[in-house]
Amino acid sequence: MKSGKQYDGLYSLMEQDDAAEEYFDALPEYIKDSICQRADSIRSRSELESYTHILLHGGF
Repeated sequence: MKSGKQYDGLYSLMEQDDAAEEYFDALPEYIKDSICQRADSIRSRSELESYTHILLHGGF
């Protein structure tokens, strides 16, 4: 189930949502690096998953 709750950014999301943290931790390092560059704009688990999908499958 995807979380619809909004957070202040990626780090706040991971501090408060264990599933989001586990998801992030399981990603390849190059994906994590790209996500961290946009940490302030990722405010929900669904945004994290969507952005990851874009990075893994190319394009925007």
